[in-house]
Parts: sequence; structure tokens; C-alpha cells
Amino acid sequence: MMGMSRDTFYRYQQAVENGGVEALLNQSRRVLNLKNRVDEKIE
Repeated sequence: MMGMSRDTFYRYQQAVENGGVEALLNQSRRVLNLKNRVDEKIE
């Protein structure tokens, strides 16, 4: 009805309960992949 999955709705609801609306605004959609990173010393 609202244009999002039930899972997404409950994830957003949990974030608002834990950290308020600011918790939603500060979320990054991108998941970091640290496996492919080279150590800074080697760079």
C-alpha cells in the first residue's frame, strides 16, 4: 500500500525507535567491502 516492502517498513520503524528520525537520515545505502581493500601502508 505504501510502496515499500514489509521488511523495509519494519527496518525503518526499528531505526526510528532506536535513534529517532536522524537515524534514518544518517544511514548509508552502500555497504563497504573491506575484503578488497589494500592496507594503507602498502598503498
